[in-house]
Amino acid sequence: MDEDAVSDGGGVELNPLLAAHVQQDTDEEMMSLTVLHDGGAVIVAVTGEIDLATAAGLRDALSAELAAGPDVLIVDLDGVEFFTSVGLTTLALTQRSAEERGVALRVIATSRATLRPLQITGMAEDLALYASRADAIADQPLRVAGALPADPAH
Repeated sequence: MDEDAVSDGGGVELNPLLAAHVQQDTDEEMMSLTVLHDGGAVIVAVTGEIDLATAAGLRDALSAELAAGPDVLIVDLDGVEFFTSVGLTTLALTQRSAEERGVALRVIATSRATLRPLQITGMAEDLALYASRADAIADQPLRVAGALPADPAH
């Protein structure tokens, strides 16, 4: 375990700056975050809902992890059941911040709840999407079949 990490008691390493925040989100039961460190990669696993009530907490957590300067930041959205436009905005802002810091941002989004909004908005083409944590760590991107078909009228 990293020296600066705090264990949640189940072997999960948490950034100490986020330990209280993660617990708070868990108590709210709308969204929970788990932060894992795997070498130079940081994985932020999100479960629950990303909406107006929870997006600020996610944004703060992702900003704190980016500030720590990892080589790779992986946002795992596989546990997300509800994903609104503020979640999309949070990802877009995180992507811009990651690019400015030279951090590779990788997003795991395979469920309809997360992948469909990314496809509809065109963000699926701009983000590095992955099918699993193993694929994200190995940098084996998801081939998004079903990017919206071109409009035949154009």
